[in-house]
Amino acid sequence: MRRAEAQRFNNGQADILVATDAIGMGLNLSIKRVVFAALKKYDGRQTRDLTVQEVKQIGGRAGRFGKHETGIVAVLAGAGSPSFVRRQLDADPEMPEDLRPYVQPDADIVKAVASEIGSQSLYGVLSRIHRAVLRKDDPNYRLSDMEQAFAIASALEGVEGWT
Repeated sequence: MRRAEAQRFNNGQADILVATDAIGMGLNLSIKRVVFAALKKYDGRQTRDLTVQEVKQIGGRAGRFGKHETGIVAVLAGAGSPSFVRRQLDADPEMPEDLRPYVQPDADIVKAVASEIGSQSLYGVLSRIHRAVLRKDDPNYRLSDMEQAFAIASALEGVEGWT
């Protein structure tokens, strides 16, 4: 759906494209102007200002893809400060504190660990994975935040047939 709408826009079948912040991820758009409707986002834990990288990724869509020489980045009235957008666009890129990519177990890994340890408890299996499968000092990867997975597992505790 996302790619289809981007294609409609690029083909001139749509004059306006309304999108979430996901627009900044992997879409080549023939777009002249990006207008932010909000400069804050809920990241799963809290509502926070968009980071330098997020503003650059999203705003950077404007003027790309060879159709427009320059791009315009703006913010809707009342949605935030244009000077905030300017500061974020002008700022040096923020280097992440930790360059290791995040990993999280998929369903196949969860089932394999459940089988290996003989557990019917999703919460217990996730706890084992969290505790033992990936060390905090692993040099290559770091474990993703599993708070939501633990909340779901807790709600499913005692429900049969999850494996």
